[in-house]
Amino acid sequence: RDLKDPCPSILRGGGDKDVRYVSCMNQSTVVLFTSDGYNKILDGSAFVYTSDGIGFNQFGLNEVASVLVINDQYKEALILTQDGYGKRITIDDILKSNKARIMPLNTEDHVIAVLPYQDNSILAAQGEKTGKVYFIEAEAYSLFKRQATGFRALKLDEPIQSAALFRKTDYVMISTEYGYVKVIPTQTIKLPVKRKAPSIDVNGRTMMSAIGLAASDTFGLISCAKIASYQFTVGKMVSIVSGKEERKFKISTSISDSTKLFKFGRNVYYQVINYPAKGSKKG
Repeated sequence: RDLKDPCPSILRGGGDKDVRYVSCMNQSTVVLFTSDGYNKILDGSAFVYTSDGIGFNQFGLNEVASVLVINDQYKEALILTQDGYGKRITIDDILKSNKARIMPLNTEDHVIAVLPYQDNSILAAQGEKTGKVYFIEAEAYSLFKRQATGFRALKLDEPIQSAALFRKTDYVMISTEYGYVKVIPTQTIKLPVKRKAPSIDVNGRTMMSAIGLAASDTFGLISCAKIASYQFTVGKMVSIVSGKEERKFKISTSISDSTKLFKFGRNVYYQVINYPAKGSKKG
């Protein structure tokens, strides 16, 4: 929270835009996953509290695809590769071995995400060439041991550049760079497991996050080490309230233009998260 530059300049000059915020404590179990399919298990104290931050190369890792902070809210994770291969794997299986491969990969394929999995979830994956966001039932990826090769449940004509899992509820909010969002009724996304994955157009912008929301819900916005809560309500229009400010806009379609919701410019990295209302017992 006290970084000298809370939006580090290292993010502005290079690398991809697939940024994830995670929270851990000294006693937390933190697992780093590399793009070539290996994991490294650390505890939270490995991430020393410094003003300059820590590079993953300090742990002997050059290309980290995902970070998982282990907790009791989920028992499995979903591994996804650039070519659409993947599988579910139990957290216990992940923690059995350190510095070991969690899934064999095809030549030139690589892991792009390892996501905490819960039942009744949908996978959102963004294509690298078209920028479209594709959807598939997360359960289409079967549960396998770490030695098993993944299954290509998501068959696209382009590589996948980023992915997110969200709960299947009334609406999905897709947020993209520059602070644009789309809010789409989940029921309009047809999700047959064995057919071509449906997709939506996000106007060529990089996906930052995807979350499921009820018709009346609360979500959080994390950016530059700050967090804010928003009240989300859908009637004839989508209403989003933060403090005394309210924004209203139409429900999106798969081909409609996105709505500029947050006042972000170029190279501002943020994430929208499910965030319980005050007094809620949800974690």
